[in-house]
Amino acid sequence: MHALVAPLLPPSVRQDHEYAYYAVAAMIAASVRNRPNAGSAKEETSDVDDVEEVAAADADAGPGNRPDLGQSLAWAVCRPGSGRRAMNRATAEKRLHLLVRQGYPGVYQHLAGVVRHLGAVEVQVNWGQLLDDLCQWRYRRDHVAKRWLQSYYRTLNEADRRAEQHHPSLEESA
Repeated sequence: MHALVAPLLPPSVRQDHEYAYYAVAAMIAASVRNRPNAGSAKEETSDVDDVEEVAAADADAGPGNRPDLGQSLAWAVCRPGSGRRAMNRATAEKRLHLLVRQGYPGVYQHLAGVVRHLGAVEVQVNWGQLLDDLCQWRYRRDHVAKRWLQSYYRTLNEADRRAEQHHPSLEESA
């Protein structure tokens, strides 16, 4: 892990930021291991590419332009991977509320399980946004938590609205 993460760390990185980098790298590695066909030579080089892409590709996109964890959880409810059962709405909400109540470093204790569950339903996590959010968690937790909650409920509301437009209720069609 050090071989991949250490070169990406800023020279005077704070300890809580360093922890975030290593945690996200570990979650990326775990998500790659859980993919079908994991273990092939191509997948092993993909591990390195995924970690490096977090630093490079997300440097161009500003915060707010990337989906956050709240939006990913909402997608798990309404847009799971092909052939995957959606995450139960109550379960997703419960997990999100548990996460946003956590301080530093408690958020890490629950985050890996949430990310694993997202991977199980083939919902992507924006690693760069998650890294940014975790780097802010210690001092701006309320701000990040509010954004996650708002994006979760906005995404679900939009999905519900679209579903109603495409599938009007029987009362409306009568």
